[in-house]
Amino acid sequence: LANLIRDAFSILSKEILIFGYIIVREPYLLKAFGHFWLQLPSALRKRRHIMRHKKSNAREMKKWISGRAKK
Repeated sequence: LANLIRDAFSILSKEILIFGYIIVREPYLLKAFGHFWLQLPSALRKRRHIMRHKKSNAREMKKWISGRAKK
């Protein structure tokens, strides 16, 4: 949650640009949004299961992604 809050503006701005591109250049991809909404409940159940069994916290993940994790 902390990473999402910190990066929310950049994530949202990129998503808006991508959606605009899809509407203008590739409108046939809009069908994929319907499939997304149909699969969302199952994906959220799986995510809850994964998050209950996670072994690392957000701070450790940020280190790995940034390349600063100790090897």
